[in-house]
Amino acid sequence: MEVLIFGGAGFFGSQLAEHLKTLGHIVTVADINPTQMRLSDINYLKLDIRNSDDYQQLSNQYDLVVNSAAALPSYSKEEIHSTDVVGIQVMCNWMKSNKVSRFIHISSTAVYGPAHEINVKESSSPNPTDNYSTAKLQGENLISDSLKCADFNWTILRPKAFVGKKRLGIFAILYDFALSGSRFPVLGNGDATYQFLHVMDLITAVNLTVKHSDKANGHIINISSQPDASVSNIFQKVLDQAGHGKQVIHVPIIPAMFILRLSSSLGISPIYDRLVHNLIAGSTISLDKANDVISFTPSFTSSEAVLEGFDWYKSNVQNLETGKTHNSLWKNKLASFVKLII
Repeated sequence: MEVLIFGGAGFFGSQLAEHLKTLGHIVTVADINPTQMRLSDINYLKLDIRNSDDYQQLSNQYDLVVNSAAALPSYSKEEIHSTDVVGIQVMCNWMKSNKVSRFIHISSTAVYGPAHEINVKESSSPNPTDNYSTAKLQGENLISDSLKCADFNWTILRPKAFVGKKRLGIFAILYDFALSGSRFPVLGNGDATYQFLHVMDLITAVNLTVKHSDKANGHIINISSQPDASVSNIFQKVLDQAGHGKQVIHVPIIPAMFILRLSSSLGISPIYDRLVHNLIAGSTISLDKANDVISFTPSFTSSEAVLEGFDWYKSNVQNLETGKTHNSLWKNKLASFVKLII
């Protein structure tokens, strides 16, 4: 099978590319920064999904196209909209004109909004509340509107926050506290359950979507690993694994929210409102449809996903770079200050 992965040099895309290559598939990565996470025996192309001229370098022979390209919540409103909405429209236009037969889009459960109902289903009404979640929903709508009338097989996967080896970004803040022997702040009592997603469970979901492509056609499907512990317990497991004997520290919600919002507005913290709300109130999704449509059952727990990420971070921390993506360290002046006082 010949596969094209947009955003294939990022955290998830690079691991999907490596996995598909080991299965014997011909893999092409199209990415705005193809030099990051470069792997052998994979064709890399520099491509901005917003620029229609860049698509001219692509073949029209792909059996499967996967889109994992996205501008993250840490990006500006303009960058998010131009990538996650305008870029999706340009991509759909190219796929229709080149008669791509099978497409899988990686969206996000962020479209459900913060503090949604427990075990939220795909049929629940979306409630985007920030630039990222709004753009993600608009991108989904563009795909369904653009491709539903074409002779086209498409599926949208809505993953929870995915983690595992090589995942940094927001998770690296926790890992840094743990490895340096600091306590880690938890807002409120931390008793809520938040589902994380092991990157290999997401790769499995892609494989199963291809396997059950006829049944999955036109569907939006939640994907996550198995919830197994509260937010506080998962964070404590990371501190325990660091081996410094430190404990999480519970902080009052209202003053902490004020500080986080102020820090975000001043650009000294990348932590955004929706994440904070979900960590306080919890965030879990139903996997019933994933099981029914593509026979997906997670192989990992949320704790296993986060702990594997920490183990990789611990072994590679000396070689990591700062940036704005999932596979880079985020600048966070607030976190540096908090480490000094707790």
